[in-house]
Amino acid sequence: MFWVGVGLFFGLHVMPSFPKLRDGLIGRLGENPYKGVYSLIVLMGMVLIVMG
Repeated sequence: MFWVGVGLFFGLHVMPSFPKLRDGLIGRLGENPYKGVYSLIVLMGMVLIVMG
């Protein structure tokens, strides 16, 4: 669980270095829903790290 959480947490934080992917998601979801989904996934990663 620990390594899944680390991969999720850091993998998501690398995503802004790919602007096409980030801008595409913001275009589909909208800026505020994108931030909410991003935050929830980061939180899930942190929970997995703590549980692991």
